[in-house]
Amino acid sequence: MENNYRTLPLAGYGIWFLQPRWKLLEWFAHIQPQMGFETYEIPVPSLPPAVLINDPNNLEYVLKNTDLFVKGEFFRSRSWDLFADGILNADGELWQIQRKAGLRFLINSNLEYFIDSVLPPMFETMAARLDAAADSGAIIDLQQELLDLTTRFFGKVAYDMDISPSMPFSQAFDHASAVTNARFTNPFWRLHSILFGRSFRNSCTQVHSFGASVVQNAQAALSASAFPQASSSPTATAPSPTAPNLITSLLTHISSPTTVAAAATNYLSAGRDTTAQSLTWAFHALLSHPGTIPPLLSAIDAHHHSLPPKSSSTAPELPAALELPFSTLLPHPNAPLLPLHAAFAESLRLNPAVPFEIKETTRQTVLPDGTWLPKGAAVLWVPYAMGRNPLIWGEGAGEFRPERWLLHSPSTTSIPDRGSKRRGDRGDRGDRAHVELLTKSAFENPVFNGGPRMCVGKRLAETLGVWVLARMLEGWEMEEVGADGRVWRGGWEGRKVGESLTAPMEGGLRVRVRRRARGMMGGGAEGME
Repeated sequence: MENNYRTLPLAGYGIWFLQPRWKLLEWFAHIQPQMGFETYEIPVPSLPPAVLINDPNNLEYVLKNTDLFVKGEFFRSRSWDLFADGILNADGELWQIQRKAGLRFLINSNLEYFIDSVLPPMFETMAARLDAAADSGAIIDLQQELLDLTTRFFGKVAYDMDISPSMPFSQAFDHASAVTNARFTNPFWRLHSILFGRSFRNSCTQVHSFGASVVQNAQAALSASAFPQASSSPTATAPSPTAPNLITSLLTHISSPTTVAAAATNYLSAGRDTTAQSLTWAFHALLSHPGTIPPLLSAIDAHHHSLPPKSSSTAPELPAALELPFSTLLPHPNAPLLPLHAAFAESLRLNPAVPFEIKETTRQTVLPDGTWLPKGAAVLWVPYAMGRNPLIWGEGAGEFRPERWLLHSPSTTSIPDRGSKRRGDRGDRGDRAHVELLTKSAFENPVFNGGPRMCVGKRLAETLGVWVLARMLEGWEMEEVGADGRVWRGGWEGRKVGESLTAPMEGGLRVRVRRRARGMMGGGAEGME
């Protein structure tokens, strides 16, 4: 283990951990090229003995040994008031039970139901607001619009309820999340909580009360479905026994209503915040690199023409809304929407939803590079910086290049004339290249964690992200603006990460929108190469 960087007396690197989150992340990204894959000690008074790891081999060792590297007391003590014993805060058997319940719930049939049946009408509500903004010329906060959408969507997924960000629960969670985040960089957080923590405690109480009430309603709905003759109709807020929802799945695996409430709230918060924020950064990246948009529009057009016709009509017409069935959104080789997967993956690489991670050792151990760690040591890694590491991503690691994710290889397979069985089929297209999505291990690209703790909602998040990107790009042109209402001139690196447990864009993403003419998406026939 090396420690070649200048430190401040006593405070060590602590001064950086007291800076705004974006400054801390930028500092990690700045020193990353000099660090390579070395492991470094981080002497910070508010942390136990801590090291920063950068080598994917070390990270693989950490993420695969879940009994050796746990959330630990350092993390739990700061996050317990909000997350309690939910999956974001749990270790051991309690974590395993919640994870298994999540995996059994997030099967393909349920994902297909949520993408094909739940998401479209919710998106149309947002689309109406975008159309109104296009008509009036009003500036909208796209991050807030996306948060509205993901809050409603994941509220349906978790609770089978329509939850709005304006609800007291949402506002209470946002406040509690911000305070919880601050605890990780404030060495005097316990004193601060005693002196100034009343609003935080009230917010946590609101969050937990809401979760408890939803569990009670879910239990009532399950009882009503089991004994329909002896029960009254479920309340309007009770989950439907016929619609898939996470809380009902949790109740079949976990006996404690309190743990069920905490688990469901954890899943809801993880899904709604990270997905909305990831999409926000993706749109910012695309708008900052306008040359990347035409290939995506061409991909959307190719997707439309690949869909089976709805009638015998030989004149293909664009439907009222772009059709994006779940089965067409998966990143199979040569799938028309692969360029959108590439753009979303590239944005996640540079702006991961969880930019900073920490685990604690349960006993002494030695990392693959020979670094010895005592019991209780903190192990940190920074996906935000690893995503900019040239040893992993090569030259231009800090640049937004979606094409890096598309692997092209020649193919000698001829595409036969299928008798115009697809919309807009152009007959025999001859030979074409084979295209597939680049695969990076979770230890090189840990944006969804990795090992046994790989994010259970990874496929849902990726599918939802590509769906929203396609619908938004197909429907509207966007222009990013600054706080003064003028066209944004701050560039790709001008936006900062806000203060949160995740990675919101500080100040939101202000845009003007214009309707994109149907059938005039442009971009030619070429893809990203």
